[in-house]
Amino acid sequence: MINYKSNKKESVMNVKAEEIYNKIKNSNQKEAEEFLEHNLGELLSDDFIYKDIVFFYLKTPNLQKIVKDNFNKFLIKAGYKVNYFIQEFISISDENRAFIIENMDNIISKELFKNFIEVINVLKGLDDDVRKKLNEVISHKQEIFSAGIVYAYKDLIGITDENVLKCGKTLSYIFQDVLNSENKKFSDIEIIGKGHYSIVIRIGEKVVKVGHARYSYYIPNHKRILQPIMRSNYTEDGNIIACFEVSNKVKMLSDEEIKQKSTSLYRIYKELRDDGIVWTDIAWENVGILLGDNKPTLNGHAIDVDKKSEGFITDCVDKPLGKNEIVIIDTDYIFREKDLAIKWVSECSRFEKIYQKEKREEEQTR
Repeated sequence: MINYKSNKKESVMNVKAEEIYNKIKNSNQKEAEEFLEHNLGELLSDDFIYKDIVFFYLKTPNLQKIVKDNFNKFLIKAGYKVNYFIQEFISISDENRAFIIENMDNIISKELFKNFIEVINVLKGLDDDVRKKLNEVISHKQEIFSAGIVYAYKDLIGITDENVLKCGKTLSYIFQDVLNSENKKFSDIEIIGKGHYSIVIRIGEKVVKVGHARYSYYIPNHKRILQPIMRSNYTEDGNIIACFEVSNKVKMLSDEEIKQKSTSLYRIYKELRDDGIVWTDIAWENVGILLGDNKPTLNGHAIDVDKKSEGFITDCVDKPLGKNEIVIIDTDYIFREKDLAIKWVSECSRFEKIYQKEKREEEQTR
């Protein structure tokens, strides 16, 4: 049996996780309980990589109080297996299910940021009473909830720890407005995807994007670009920290639709190019199919938005495209042809070569 008394010489960190697993499994109940209790801090630390250790505590009846007293630490340690941990915890007794409901205010906290999204997703999938309590707690901890989402994707977005709470506060205001417009609850907020520099969040028929400062914020407008409800940079001391955008939801193209519309990307490129606009991140994941007219809406009604406040250099003078039309939904790389610093993504410049070739052929036939 591994000595359960903690000291540097006998630290569990100096023992392989596999060996600890086998020792606990082959020990009698009293020895296992003593080892798990006396080494709690080290076993739940980031340095100890064996996540399944949390299940040994659940299987030990006399350690249930320790689990409840350190519940958030167990949720973090469980990592991607937190769904199984919570399900097993609840299955032990009705009292444990009641504990989660009663302890919800402590669960929705900064302490849980390391595994925040996973835990929220599990709680959303439980019964009505749990979801009701979850919504109740988040409604008065909106900034913590929003910051938890930002924290989970801070590296992707490019946000430092010191700006997580500040960005979370801004995001909470956006969430509240969209939730009110869509008549939804916080448990209805769903992270549906991520791009190279942003996450995509769905609330009803609206989409909220939180991303890295855009490569090109001020862009020309066009009917083929999805018209946002709002788009705004979050700045700190004059530096752009993140970009927030809200727009109507679109339908992404299926593999079959992509096959049927195989030439659509170039046609869209050419349409913009003929109007003096250069789109340099040409990809199927950057376009979507309109579910209604290409107009920003709130509370079910079309609204007028100051386009310049959203980063558009010009207004869109053409009639809005209608349902089932394809529009560009990622506007990070939209330029005017006269811009000096046009940046191409990957091998997308081949579209420009095709366009220039066609232009030369047209001139030769005149």
